[in-house]
Amino acid sequence: MDLKNIKTFSIRDKVRLLKERGTYLVTRISQNYYIKLYSYKGMYFEVWSSSHLPWYDIAKVKLLEDFRQLGPYLPSDFFARK
Repeated sequence: MDLKNIKTFSIRDKVRLLKERGTYLVTRISQNYYIKLYSYKGMYFEVWSSSHLPWYDIAKVKLLEDFRQLGPYLPSDFFARK
């Protein structure tokens, strides 16, 4: 798989790549979703799945393109100026 075009991969291909080669980091929970954070080759991805049917009802796979998008996974004062 050519990672230059990862945004064009299907959800199924992204999930397969992350499950087979990515590193699972953490899960957070929103009102209706489990959001699993993975890293792969220096990139971070969120896998959004239904809280009712995890892994069977994946809504989206989101590439986090900016470090600040990791905010929900970091201490609340991480980005505070010192």
